[in-house]
Amino acid sequence: ERNYQWVSIGLGLLVSAYYIFARGAGASMAREMAEYISFICLLGSLFIVSGGILIRVRRKATPVVNVSLLLVGAVLANMFGTTGASMLLIRPYLRINKGHIRPYHVVFFIFAVSNLGGCLTPIGDPPLFLGYLKGVPFFWVLEHCWPAWCVAVGVLLTVFFVIDTIAHRKEARAPHDENDLGPAVSIFGAANLLFIIMVLVAVFLDTPIREIVMVLAAFGSLWTTSHRIHRENTFNFAPIKEVALLFVGIFATMVPALNYLSNHANDDAFKKY
Repeated sequence: ERNYQWVSIGLGLLVSAYYIFARGAGASMAREMAEYISFICLLGSLFIVSGGILIRVRRKATPVVNVSLLLVGAVLANMFGTTGASMLLIRPYLRINKGHIRPYHVVFFIFAVSNLGGCLTPIGDPPLFLGYLKGVPFFWVLEHCWPAWCVAVGVLLTVFFVIDTIAHRKEARAPHDENDLGPAVSIFGAANLLFIIMVLVAVFLDTPIREIVMVLAAFGSLWTTSHRIHRENTFNFAPIKEVALLFVGIFATMVPALNYLSNHANDDAFKKY
């Protein structure tokens, strides 16, 4: 883990050097890096703005509460991005399960919120955003894949509910305390929802206006969000830094595959797909 950035950047530089100096195809690499900038602006802005929203849940965890939270996260991942939705909900999810958290709680959260949930919009899933940048209509996946999404999320949450119900029945229920009093859900830093809207609107703008608006939304969130909210969310830039360093290598090293697909898309072997 200490060396992941050097591996990612090193492999990316290797492919970049080959395309620029051996093949004289620096334009292909430049296009991918431009898409990388758009990609990281989207993920980074959603991550930062989501980190400025604090959600408190004053109820004990039950299988129904957990499933509801995972379902909400799966839906929100399509609007906040999987990274943003995970940032938004992982803290309250861990808090309400404090004292009886199990590995499967985290695994199913990753499945439902951090991965599967965001596959209905280009905002939710990075590969879909790249497709959108290359001309795939914004609502194409939603129109064609929502039944599969419903089945996949439904099966996943059903399996989780069965496992969590069995585990819940084996544990002694703690009595309610004063932390259970008051509203079931409280949201702080709600002004950041305006910055979320800015990012969502920016997706439909042309570059470089799109990226400028996203960056402005991120800086606006950092400027207006209180330190208390960031502190309670344990907010830091380590997760988005890791994503940025890993994906700069991914974007560079996938250029050969993208070029191959572009050059052979009309071949008979591909047409049947």
